Amino acid sequence: GVGSDAMSLMVPPAEDELLCGSYAESESSARSAMIVARGGCTFEQKALAAQALGASAVVIHNTLASRYSLNETTGEPVWPQDRFDYDCNFGQATLTDSDMSALSLPYQSYDPTNDSRLSGDTDYNLCVKNDPSFASTCSSQRCLLTGRGNDRGNIACCAWDLHVWLYSDPSISHQVAIPAIFITMEEAARLLADLSNNAIHLQVGIHSRPRPSYNLSA
Repeated sequence: GVGSDAMSLMVPPAEDELLCGSYAESESSARSAMIVARGGCTFEQKALAAQALGASAVVIHNTLASRYSLNETTGEPVWPQDRFDYDCNFGQATLTDSDMSALSLPYQSYDPTNDSRLSGDTDYNLCVKNDPSFASTCSSQRCLLTGRGNDRGNIACCAWDLHVWLYSDPSISHQVAIPAIFITMEEAARLLADLSNNAIHLQVGIHSRPRPSYNLSA
């Protein structure tokens, strides 16, 4: 159980699903944690928005879509980075033009449909469809388009799905007082599935790991 620190899990407003808007501070008597997808703005902007909306904590989850962006000058996609966002050594597949038509490109905002077509261990995942071994070689069971191609189509590779440091935003002067954590796509998939199940009253708790002290003079 999560004990006395239990919080109800909630999602951002429908009109601001990436939680990048500005809000007037409000208070809530109910303890809640807001879960939001990575991307669209900085981690601290999301935390500040969640705090303003009355949340007691914010849970930011990784996504495939957040690894793409759009060059505002040229209008061209900025593709994920090799070895930073994905690693072809752990799985690679070539998506045909027909496969690509199932996706909404370029990625300009969080699109759960895109993410779902590049995730999982069944052939609904376009990478598994084109290379069945992908499901066993790629531990995340998720792939990212690389922006590169060959004579058969568009190359996609195994996506990293790791915890990351929530860097601060130096442009923000307001203080964020609520805790913020980052979870992986796999962890988020389980939470969001439970959240969508009306038969489950989902509560979460956030705890920090003990931090050992170091003797820097040793």
